[in-house]
Amino acid sequence: MTSRWGHRTSYWVGKREFAHLHDENELDIRITRRLLKRVKEIGIDPRVKLRPGPSDWIRFELRNRKDIDGAFKLLTLAWRNNKMVWR
Repeated sequence: MTSRWGHRTSYWVGKREFAHLHDENELDIRITRRLLKRVKEIGIDPRVKLRPGPSDWIRFELRNRKDIDGAFKLLTLAWRNNKMVWR
């Protein structure tokens, strides 16, 4: 499904988009503000870029193959968290 923000590759849980790719090195993930407050390690990860102001979204930079595991962990958290919000 196409992203609400015009990106071709996006991932949804129900009617809620929780991730999309900008290119092969940048992934936007809808973590939610509540989860960001609860899991502080997300915001201090050097691969994570927080948006200015309140936002449910973070940008994750894929710099090398090892970063895929980190991205997958965040995507799993985002999927679970957005699944609960969507219900």
